[in-house]
Amino acid sequence: MAVPDNDRVRSFLNEPAYKDATESSSVCNTRLVVERRLRLPFLDAQTGVAQSDCALWMARWQRMPGHTEGQLYSYPARRWRKRRRQYLMNDRYLGATRLREPAPEYGDAGEKNVNL
Repeated sequence: MAVPDNDRVRSFLNEPAYKDATESSSVCNTRLVVERRLRLPFLDAQTGVAQSDCALWMARWQRMPGHTEGQLYSYPARRWRKRRRQYLMNDRYLGATRLREPAPEYGDAGEKNVNL
């Protein structure tokens, strides 16, 4: 299989019909994403999994030139951030099972009283 000529690819990308098709698909995809966000979280009946929002769509302003020969675009990597889990932030679940050490008792001289 031959590698396509870069000039042919660039001329195809500059055609008005191609630009109109990409713009209309971009508008359609944006509308679908907005509608999907309004319906989320969606509980899938078959799997029982709650679907959540994703960040698969990149905006046009995020496009950068390709890094290698034949690569048209490249996109910036998103920084991974760990999600905060609600059950980890709420201490009442952990409080019942966690063994807590009692506070030290101090006598008159400021020494710690140890009961054996």
